[in-house]
Amino acid sequence: MSKIVLTEEAGVPSTPAAGKWTLYTKAGGLYYLDDAGSEIGPLSALTKAAYTDVATGTDDAKYVTSLAIKNSVNVPNVAPSTSGNVLTSNGTAWTSVIPSLSANDLSVINGKIVPTVASNNLTLSLKTFAGTDPSATDPIYVTIGSTVRAITSALSVTKNAGTNWFNAGSAELATKEIDYFVYIGYNATDGVTLGFSRIPYGAIYSNFSTTTTNEKYCAISTITNAASSDTYINIGRFSAFLTAGAGYTWSVPTYTNSSLIQRPIFSTRWLSWIPVITAETGSLTSYTLGTNQYQIDNETMNMSFSTTITNAGTGTNALIATLPFTTAGTQSAFGLGRENAVTGILILAFSRGTRSIYIIKMDNTSIITTGYQPGVAITSFI
Repeated sequence: MSKIVLTEEAGVPSTPAAGKWTLYTKAGGLYYLDDAGSEIGPLSALTKAAYTDVATGTDDAKYVTSLAIKNSVNVPNVAPSTSGNVLTSNGTAWTSVIPSLSANDLSVINGKIVPTVASNNLTLSLKTFAGTDPSATDPIYVTIGSTVRAITSALSVTKNAGTNWFNAGSAELATKEIDYFVYIGYNATDGVTLGFSRIPYGAIYSNFSTTTTNEKYCAISTITNAASSDTYINIGRFSAFLTAGAGYTWSVPTYTNSSLIQRPIFSTRWLSWIPVITAETGSLTSYTLGTNQYQIDNETMNMSFSTTITNAGTGTNALIATLPFTTAGTQSAFGLGRENAVTGILILAFSRGTRSIYIIKMDNTSIITTGYQPGVAITSFI
């Protein structure tokens, strides 16, 4: 057998000529000397790393095999199963699972609501963060009733022009910006559904009206097999406009962080409405509306009402104003205020029906007087 025998050097040999290196041994082992006079050594034998060495990462003088990497469990070694799953460790091995969420976690993962209008028709879609329809390779996950469900195909709902949807084209609300709450629902036959409504508190299908012109209507992508107990969750809010008249055409604003909300929210912004003003007895000749706003907060509606009676005409007794949303009962709205232009007297507002409030002086006499400017703050259940 051929071999090379090297004699131990007592010290460092002389520096080799340019372009040459010297290999030699000393008592400490094998060394080499480069042409700059730098000694490197002693050289060590390169050994194979065990998987425990890979896991601890404490030795950088060993070579690593693919088997050691696999057995170290530092690198996931499971093959993909369901698209969109995540890898998790049980402390010993990696597994591929559906993301685990609780009812307190985010209700939507990799999803956003996208409202659009085309040819005067309103479409609400659920898109991925990339702005595309969900798919098997890029799913959206939603938590419904503490269960995580994957959406792997396009999901949207469209409401065409020509209908007074949600009563949004009424005299009080036509052309006014309205906030709509977005819902995700589920039943075993229809699967995951998408909807939107003017009420923020929907929890089951029966909380909504099925009448398209009702304020509590929910426009849902599929209701073929809907049951009253089907679970619905609020996932966000957007705004839109509906015009009045036979056209009832849709439009949407340029969205901001306040008009398009990508999370559960249970109140509208302060929005405008146009109350129709009449007298309980006789008729008003003219009036000028002030700032009239409302906010729906869960099952409560708060309102701020103001008008100036420019000509009382033959009107007397209570001043009547229509509301932006039907109240829960005939006596569920109540408010206090004052006359702000002439006398400053206190006034009272209350409901006798579900669509209007009656405004009188605190002594139960008429507030309808030319020049008076009644203003009241009102709260009602809806």
